[in-house]
Amino acid sequence: MLNSKLFFIINPYATRAHHAEAKIRHTLNRYSTIDYSLGHLRDNCSVDTLITSWLPELRQGGIVVAVGGDGTISTIVNQLKQYKLDNPVGVLPAGSGNDFARSHQLPLGVQPGLNYLIHHSQPTALDCLRIESSTGIHYAINSCGVGIDGRVIHELSAPDPTKSFGQLAYLKSGIESLFHQQAFDVTVTVDGQTSPIEQTLLLVIANHGSFGGGIPILPQANPTDGLIDILYTSRLHALDLLQVVPQLLLGKHLNHSKIHSLRGHTIELTIKQPEFMQADGEPMGEAEWQLTCQLTKQMYLL
Repeated sequence: MLNSKLFFIINPYATRAHHAEAKIRHTLNRYSTIDYSLGHLRDNCSVDTLITSWLPELRQGGIVVAVGGDGTISTIVNQLKQYKLDNPVGVLPAGSGNDFARSHQLPLGVQPGLNYLIHHSQPTALDCLRIESSTGIHYAINSCGVGIDGRVIHELSAPDPTKSFGQLAYLKSGIESLFHQQAFDVTVTVDGQTSPIEQTLLLVIANHGSFGGGIPILPQANPTDGLIDILYTSRLHALDLLQVVPQLLLGKHLNHSKIHSLRGHTIELTIKQPEFMQADGEPMGEAEWQLTCQLTKQMYLL
């Protein structure tokens, strides 16, 4: 049973977050020993607003619980790092993709996630991507991507009430983006060894194996091994998709001659033309990129 105060940050726009507050209150009110606070993300209330309001208590301890998807978890981790807080993060998976939760076999949904958090979760330290670029320092729990990946997230994030999400939506948008994405060159340095990457459409830096709602983009990625994994394409064409997409869904695409992977402790990228980038399913904008990626640690309850 948990003996630390729980600070819930609820994203009411998350796919599985319906009636989240009622479910949390109904469950926790049965436990007189569990103290908790609830906060909702709204136009005038951000993660930063909530963390700031709870700052005196958080400095004394407690667990920050994300009720939402990967983007909600990632935003919370970024704010905790900004305030130099080492509070563990709990997860009630309520988003559309939930790649972080899937990677750790967490039950999806608010009620199943809450029951697991209370009765079964254990403190777990995981690697976290620390990305330093001209825009500042950003942390990613799952992955960041440039090219098609970044363009897909840019398109899916545009306001559209008819838009769907999840693995099928990601694949559909990815195929559509292939016809708009121009190949670009990247200079990548892995642990001091520099290599040019020519005519790529996609480059992903990953800490977990899946993205886009369970697509196994880098199955070997492990958030406890102290290594950063990279995937990139080389001179991939539209016709190659007939082979790549089925292989991708099965996690066998790394055998394709135009798909490559690298691993290392420190990754440096230079991209000298504007490209879309995403981190944990959130758009980071379109720009020329000069970035360095290393690993730090983040504590969770999993």
